[in-house]
Amino acid sequence: MINKLFLLLAPALIVAASISAAITGDHDHQVDPSKYADVQYIDPELVQWAETVYPGTEITAVFGDMKQAGQMYTIRLKLPANYVVPPHTHTQDEYMTVISGSLNVGIGESVDKDDTVFLPVGGAVGIPGKVPHYAWTTEEMVMQIHAMGPRDTCFVHGPDHQHEK
Repeated sequence: MINKLFLLLAPALIVAASISAAITGDHDHQVDPSKYADVQYIDPELVQWAETVYPGTEITAVFGDMKQAGQMYTIRLKLPANYVVPPHTHTQDEYMTVISGSLNVGIGESVDKDDTVFLPVGGAVGIPGKVPHYAWTTEEMVMQIHAMGPRDTCFVHGPDHQHEK
């Protein structure tokens, strides 16, 4: 029993020790002051929200350009209470973090509110590209999405199997 437990925990202990050594170990990083101009800060009071094509939802760009191929981007999406995001896919992997409110996320080609994961503030999910997923809210919420461009959304069902780019 102890041997099996050790075999299960050994990889995690090795990774933890490596990370600890990397954080506390000596390093020879040269600081380049000319790079300071490239640092970007976001003041949440100055964020500009825009309506999306979906009634009641808003979007803002945080970093990058979601239309550029091969460029990392970060956006925020605001959804109203009792909103359902229908099943859809994206070409690229998508990483979502709940910033305010809460979100229920499900995997599959049809909405099943009994088969979702509840994400409170700080909850996050990473969904591989081309995996159908859906979401729904019970309260207004804001999520932050991080992915590689270009962003596309292909709805699994709906009028004309709507495809948004």
